[in-house]
Amino acid sequence: MNIKFLKLLVTIPFLLLFTSYKNVNKPNILNCKTFLRDSISIYTENDDIVKNSSLIKIFTSNKVDYISILNCSNNTINFFPTQKGYKNFEQKLPSIPNEIYDYKIENSKSIYMVCDNNRIYLCNDKGIIKDYTLKENIPLFKNNYCLFSAKNFPLEVYKNKILVYNMPQERLDNIKSQIRIFKTKRDMHLEVKNGKLVIESITGSYPSEFQSNNNFNNFFPSRTLNSNTNKVIYSFSHSKNVEIVDLETNKSRTLALEADMFAKNDSFPFSKLKDMNFKNKYTVENDRFISMIYDKYNRKYIRVLSKGMKYENSDGTVNDVLDKPLYFLIYDENFQLEKVVKFPGKKYNYLSILATSKGILVSKDHPFNKEKNKMKYDLFKFY
Repeated sequence: MNIKFLKLLVTIPFLLLFTSYKNVNKPNILNCKTFLRDSISIYTENDDIVKNSSLIKIFTSNKVDYISILNCSNNTINFFPTQKGYKNFEQKLPSIPNEIYDYKIENSKSIYMVCDNNRIYLCNDKGIIKDYTLKENIPLFKNNYCLFSAKNFPLEVYKNKILVYNMPQERLDNIKSQIRIFKTKRDMHLEVKNGKLVIESITGSYPSEFQSNNNFNNFFPSRTLNSNTNKVIYSFSHSKNVEIVDLETNKSRTLALEADMFAKNDSFPFSKLKDMNFKNKYTVENDRFISMIYDKYNRKYIRVLSKGMKYENSDGTVNDVLDKPLYFLIYDENFQLEKVVKFPGKKYNYLSILATSKGILVSKDHPFNKEKNKMKYDLFKFY
């Protein structure tokens, strides 16, 4: 018998067995109702607080989880317990002369804030402890950038490092400028030396498919911090790939995460960049990875996928990006996919997903459906 043919006969059953094994072990898509444990309503007694709900964090004190909200209108952080029997409280901050982008509560005596003019403040209820300014040039953009943070790329403090986004201050209305962005590392790791902020390192690279003429115009990634393994993980809206950077060595690797339900996005034509109707339609119809969240209480990663849907309905109405169904792809610390949980469209708001000691809180406040002085969450326990 021909040796090559014999090898083929031996190999084919093995491949079939391996394929069958993989398929059997792939997680089924589960309904979120299976994991629903509670519904929580938070009465803020102040509509200004609800309007500032993009600046939401979880703060744990004495084993109690609080939803903390920075109210920029009066420089106050409001705390609302997620458990019954505990009182709301607030912490007044000192007057900040700059616009606040984001904040990080290390403890009740140590709160960091990243503001415009490349300033980072360290303060407490007594006043400003330190006022740091970064004046150092960075590659490519020199002084033409600002330090920035947002809900999907939050201000983080890791040991002696302050992690903050490097936001270019230039127009991104052509392919040339966008490719320049995609070739620039974005995550500034800052240290305080002699009372000044200095750049310790800049990490984070875009996937290679972004660095071509067929790239996409959404350049803002998502970042999560796993302090248990000393790693930061970067997720991209149009790619299965994530980048994993070791904070101790600054070494990075790229990993394509399992995500069968993700359909690759259509290329975005730059000629449509200023066409808002087209951009809305494109965003609704295409799949997007919204965020990557590390659940430190269970040592799991949750990657949130916004699944594409039809833009126009049969009755002539159109769908909004927040009407899309969501998938939570849940991975272990080795990035092995364990569960896929589907959330219905038009019900949950992916702009506020919070990991707590009791489970995952998912906002039910649709922007066009918000109740004054009230915030609503469902609590899910996936493990």
